[in-house]
Amino acid sequence: MYRYFLKDFSREGEKVMIERSVWIEGCLPLHGHDFLEIFYIEKGKGFHILNNTRTPVCEGDLIFLSYHSVHTLEAVTEDFTWINLSFYPEFIDKSLINEFNSNEIIRLSVFKSMFEDNTVADSSIMVKDAKDEFALIFRQMEDEYREKKYGYVQILKYDLLIVLTKIFRDMKDGGLPGEFGNSSIISSVIEELENNLSGDLDLNAIARKAYMSPKYFSRFFKQSVGVTFMEFVHKQRINRACELLEKTDMSVSDIMQSVGYSDGKSFYRLFKKYKGVTPGSYRKNLK
Repeated sequence: MYRYFLKDFSREGEKVMIERSVWIEGCLPLHGHDFLEIFYIEKGKGFHILNNTRTPVCEGDLIFLSYHSVHTLEAVTEDFTWINLSFYPEFIDKSLINEFNSNEIIRLSVFKSMFEDNTVADSSIMVKDAKDEFALIFRQMEDEYREKKYGYVQILKYDLLIVLTKIFRDMKDGGLPGEFGNSSIISSVIEELENNLSGDLDLNAIARKAYMSPKYFSRFFKQSVGVTFMEFVHKQRINRACELLEKTDMSVSDIMQSVGYSDGKSFYRLFKKYKGVTPGSYRKNLK
């Protein structure tokens, strides 16, 4: 399988590339890439193949791909043409993203590969029949990129933000699919937590992996789960401690450390808070 790197195609020092592509037989093998990609079908009809799934696409359709998506395009008509917008997320100025729009923008980018040690994130977003909303702006971005007039990089950043916001608005109005909505992010966060209960679960680090500010992530997590981030962590750790008390002969001290606590006083206090008894009494009551 081919893997494309943006640095091999973009102009030196740039974190974005815009190009028009016309279908040529054999020109686009099944591939992955190290960048985010939005492509807008400008003319013709074809198929987008993503992980062996063939989806019909035609003029006016827009597809947004994550880092590790393995995909290709296949023409049905000879005039099959699309405009590629390839970029690294850091191309978007942080000053353009605030606590009110960051979640919407980042979750759009299918930053489903939100945890760095994940293997493959094969998700994509498609907006059908988007000609009225996107045709002009993609052509304008293509012109700005090609002509390189004064201020073109800043214009491209603002235009990209407009594209992302329009995608979000269209999908929100039509009902954001579950796999790209809150459930996806929260599921990934919970999976990360459950796999690392014995580690240092720092809110700032988890928020950073989710591409959110700590303040926004805290509010987002509580709205989605119903409890604060740390309350959820403590509950999960105490539940894991109960499992170990029930199923193993490990000492209370070893169990405490295995679920991420180094201070016995805090562990006993939290255990009693959530279970009503001390760890020793909990195990004794099982007999």
